[in-house]
Amino acid sequence: MFVDAHPLSLKAAAINRAPLQHQNCCWLDRPSHPVKSFCALLALGLAWFGYWYFHRPITYPPGVLIASEPEQVAVAGGAKPIDYHAFHLQPLAHFTIDARVLHRKIYRYDRPAELVPVDLALGWGPMSDQHVLDQLRISQSMRFYWYEYQRQPPIPKDQIISHSTNIHVIPSTTAIASRCKSLRTGSLVHLSGELVEATGPGIGTWRSSLSRTDTGNGACELMWVEKMSVLNADSTQDRHLASKRRGGASAPSLDAKEMRRKAAVK
Repeated sequence: MFVDAHPLSLKAAAINRAPLQHQNCCWLDRPSHPVKSFCALLALGLAWFGYWYFHRPITYPPGVLIASEPEQVAVAGGAKPIDYHAFHLQPLAHFTIDARVLHRKIYRYDRPAELVPVDLALGWGPMSDQHVLDQLRISQSMRFYWYEYQRQPPIPKDQIISHSTNIHVIPSTTAIASRCKSLRTGSLVHLSGELVEATGPGIGTWRSSLSRTDTGNGACELMWVEKMSVLNADSTQDRHLASKRRGGASAPSLDAKEMRRKAAVK
């Protein structure tokens, strides 16, 4: 009987201890759950703040930052075509621009995304002036750039149109693609390359605009970007001051208004 009772008593003892052991385990785990949740929320908050901080718009004192106009030179006949992935690019004009980034939009899933992964809405002259831009809301969608204002625009609409554009960027290198995708609103940039007509799968024939005054569908610049650099605000302001000394005109200064009305451009 002793032999039979011994294993039975061990089993009973194990059963009696199991609930206590289980309760102790749960009691030890409970305090860690709020701590883990707090740490996770804190990490998410810090990550969001870091992303916002390094991608927040850049602002400046009022005044024109980019006084120069874009430069465009027609390509002589028989310009050498460019093959880029599955696309064929025919240069139309050499194009150089210094401008302020009004907005940046990365595209990943539409049909032209393989050719044009990023669009840059750019402004120069009065559309590089903080005083003017504070009265506009700039956005991008569906390969267009949009501006909004309330009641009256801060400058005449023809000046908004002729001093801003939406550039479809075809990056010639992965480094240029990466830099264009990381540009902050308000950055001052220099781009140079070619305005092109592109053909290829999923896009048919896509031809760049060659005018700064057109609007609507087909009015964007389709640009093969060969060089890209970020400019310093001080140097651009120095160039603007030099331009004023030579008799260059400054941008109009008008009272601030909130944004509402929407108009599509380029």
